[in-house]
Amino acid sequence: MFYAVANTIIRKVKAAAAPVISFFWNLNTNLWNAESRIWGTYTPPTPPPITSYSFTMTDTYGDGWNGNQLTIQKFNGTSWVACASPELLYNPSDLNAAYAGTSNLTLTNSTGPSSIDIDLETGASYRLIVSAIGGYPDEPAYQVFQIGNPTPVFTFGSGQPSEWSNGTVHYTFTA
Repeated sequence: MFYAVANTIIRKVKAAAAPVISFFWNLNTNLWNAESRIWGTYTPPTPPPITSYSFTMTDTYGDGWNGNQLTIQKFNGTSWVACASPELLYNPSDLNAAYAGTSNLTLTNSTGPSSIDIDLETGASYRLIVSAIGGYPDEPAYQVFQIGNPTPVFTFGSGQPSEWSNGTVHYTFTA
């Protein structure tokens, strides 16, 4: 018997048999840039068209929404789910207007108006639902505008504390 060694692989073979030798090739070259074979082209998927909305929030007392929050939800074909970044593309014009990178809208430390612009997928169904109840639910108010149109597509006025309860849907729309 003898041992055959090939690139750190040792195999035990019988003396009468032909030796088994295994090789591992490690090709290091800088000639790949001269490769002329075309493997195909990659075309990234076309992003869905978007419709831009502006959410303008106010507070009648001037101290923000005191923990009251709205969540933007999208219908995924079977159920409503909270939108998440990067689906929501925020362009905040006022840092008091929302929690950036989430689907929650709130107003912090301000009378407002404070606005945040959000791009939503055109043709998809969305809704605004109360997701957190804070203090003084009669103070928050907001308007939803389609960017480029000065007329609000939805208005929620202050003084409606019964409408500010967890799970209450304020507005359902198709972008």
